[in-house]
Amino acid sequence: MYAITLSFMVGVLQMAFGFLKLGIIFNYFSHTI
Repeated sequence: MYAITLSFMVGVLQMAFGFLKLGIIFNYFSHTI
């Protein structure tokens, strides 16, 4: 049970970082163009 919760939290963190990177890249390109 603990391992499932831990892996779920890691997945959520990875998703959050992924969206953050996407936002930064999108922001960078929108300023460049």
